[in-house]
Amino acid sequence: MTSTYLVMLDEARQNFLQLENLFSALDTKASILIAINAIILTSLTIIPEFNKQSHYIQFFLVSLPVISIAYAILCLRPRTWDRPCSEKIVSKYIDLELDPTVVELAKTYAKWESDLLIIYIEKLFCFKNSFKLVILSTVLWVVLLFIFLFS
Repeated sequence: MTSTYLVMLDEARQNFLQLENLFSALDTKASILIAINAIILTSLTIIPEFNKQSHYIQFFLVSLPVISIAYAILCLRPRTWDRPCSEKIVSKYIDLELDPTVVELAKTYAKWESDLLIIYIEKLFCFKNSFKLVILSTVLWVVLLFIFLFS
């Protein structure tokens, strides 16, 4: 019976750690989006054709990367989550027998995973919006560049 509980604990721990890795990957991708937007904003001022556009078009071309940066920063926002240290976990379950301890640890990992999943879904929403705006900004930047090069 104990081996079943240990498998359950290992599965819960693995799911939690995979979600933690997804968190890190999403943070890295959001940082890359911020860098891409910074490049787009900087390069807009270099293109002479940008200054010839109306103020509304200039505002639109600048606001897309700025909003994308804001979404990417929101994606980076929840950097930590409430997770007790190992010492607290051991002291909490030290008096229990092996089977109840393993079950409680599996429940703890499952709760952490569900809490982390809620945060991850929020981060993913912000990342998707930032990514869509980066694509739109890049397309508009390329169009403006072609207008400058072929006019």
